[in-house]
Amino acid sequence: MAHSRETVAYVFVERMHVHLETGDKPVILVVLHHTHDREKNVSPQRVDPSQPFKDKIVLSVACLFYEGKLLKCKHNSKEINKVIDHLSRPIPKC
Repeated sequence: MAHSRETVAYVFVERMHVHLETGDKPVILVVLHHTHDREKNVSPQRVDPSQPFKDKIVLSVACLFYEGKLLKCKHNSKEINKVIDHLSRPIPKC
């Protein structure tokens, strides 16, 4: 099994209180907003300061989904590209 350099956490807005074991890995937080409105304006979520992984978040994005699928819209494309760009960066040498 391949080891990833980040943990990707998918979180539904209604369930923002999440327990996530990340070890020492950085976290990419993907917040999912349930809506059918492709034009909905969503802002990056603030993470509850009591969350144990809050200091490990290296990227936080907000995506729109409906009926279990990501909506095809400009907003989601922009957010997905942020994740791709982050994961495309070279791994720093220790």
